[in-house]
Amino acid sequence: MNSWKNIYETWKQASVPDIDIIPFEVGIHIDDYPWMHKKDKTQSFHQSNPITTTAYHLGFHLKGKDKELVAAFKLMAYCMENAQYSDVRKYTFNCFSAFDEPTPGWTQNSRIVLPYYELPSDSPIRHRYGTSINEVVDSAIAAWTVISKEWAMLYIPSWMDYTDEKYIEYQGLQNKLYDEQQYKEYLRLKAKFE
Repeated sequence: MNSWKNIYETWKQASVPDIDIIPFEVGIHIDDYPWMHKKDKTQSFHQSNPITTTAYHLGFHLKGKDKELVAAFKLMAYCMENAQYSDVRKYTFNCFSAFDEPTPGWTQNSRIVLPYYELPSDSPIRHRYGTSINEVVDSAIAAWTVISKEWAMLYIPSWMDYTDEKYIEYQGLQNKLYDEQQYKEYLRLKAKFE
């Protein structure tokens, strides 16, 4: 594979599944954590902005855009996660440029950009710097296939249109919780100074 065209053809032939996007349920889901484990029905509580950036791009920014661009993003994310500075990243940057899209907002030192996953024992291992383009692409395909089977993304409120019915419901609940908290604080202070 010596061009983006060849890399993308390999990706398409592998039929890597898309990440499912599920609706946010007010009062059930927590608004800052977009990754949800499918089997456990639990959200991934992480303290990493890069993994949130990955979800933002897949669930919001690239939603409905060309599959080739999504493939380039997924390959780029895999390379960031595994400290890959191979030609694969160079080709993904070229793809973003061809679509006149900005590259994702990760810093050079970003590492935790993907949710936790384990490759099956018969899959290629995670390859490090210096491996061939074929190995990197095959490993990324294996990784994203596992991730798409195990993880989904919540369409969190910060990605919603402010006029969206679900966002208005969310904002109403947040206002109610804030008012309750303020009233409790008022009662506490009132009791303290009486």
